[in-house]
Amino acid sequence: MSRKPSERPARLRQLRLDEARREADSCRRCDLWRSATQTVFGAGPVDADVMLVGEQPGDQEDKAGKPFVGPAGRVLEDALQAAGLAATKQYVTNAVKHFKWEPRGKRRIHLKPNPAQLLACQYWLEQEIEFVKPKLVVALGATASPRPARQHGAGVARPWQGIHVTLR
Repeated sequence: MSRKPSERPARLRQLRLDEARREADSCRRCDLWRSATQTVFGAGPVDADVMLVGEQPGDQEDKAGKPFVGPAGRVLEDALQAAGLAATKQYVTNAVKHFKWEPRGKRRIHLKPNPAQLLACQYWLEQEIEFVKPKLVVALGATASPRPARQHGAGVARPWQGIHVTLR
């Protein structure tokens, strides 16, 4: 059974995204991999119209290997539901693919990634954007935005690689 022509590009993009995900699993572009449990790559449909980008995985995401499964994920899911959007139709990811943290007692406390770590991970975010080809990228905070878009400030939609990027 042959596929419709419109399905072929999405299937190829999915294969390329899966390949990038496997490659990211062994990423050593910065030092964050040393203390992280695993790489947390994005998740969602390759044909998503909207890509939501957080800063970095949290403790629960690091343990599960999936983005937005902890407290921030619950807030995001509630916000999407309030906006009438299905969480399963959005592609969610983070600007940084490893959890940066420091121990505090028995807890792992989130630390903000530095510019070098953001730059090292930008390659993976650009790969995700290239293969998903969303119509809109929503950066959930300035740290989460692709570097060229950060200079424009919050609440402003700016084109970046032909895609509108909005900082929230």
